[in-house]
Amino acid sequence: MAENNNITIRKALLEDEKDFADLIVVSAPYFPGLFGKEVRTIAQRLFRQCRNLFDFLGKVPVLMKFNKAVGMMNDGECYISNVATYSQHRGIGVGTRLILKMEEEIRKKDTERIALDVEKGNISAIRLYKKLGYQMIKDFSIQLHKDKTLCFYRMLKKLRY
Repeated sequence: MAENNNITIRKALLEDEKDFADLIVVSAPYFPGLFGKEVRTIAQRLFRQCRNLFDFLGKVPVLMKFNKAVGMMNDGECYISNVATYSQHRGIGVGTRLILKMEEEIRKKDTERIALDVEKGNISAIRLYKKLGYQMIKDFSIQLHKDKTLCFYRMLKKLRY
């Protein structure tokens, strides 16, 4: 992997709304099928309003399925969701820097563990998380409809031993 030392990680600004929406779909390509073709527009609107991305009204049954598996946390855990980089920025350390920056912020809180869910087919992300000390603790699936099942690994990293 070629390392790029010119990478700057910063908090998102309002003018980043289009990138936010695009990267949400990169991180979860099934979102347009779940939430409709207007998913980017909705994500931009929610980003501007500083609301939770998963506040998609009218999709309660789908969200309830996700709520039963994805993002469930135990006491002392922080959950990382939807990490993505554009394809032209992969392989140069951007993902590593993003995760390390998130971990730095999380360590400032009273958190013992970081949890995340990654799609089983996302081999490069799994490799990255393992390299950074995350361990697979279980796998699970979510049946969206009769012909669509999403399969994930739950990964965990202990911050305090």
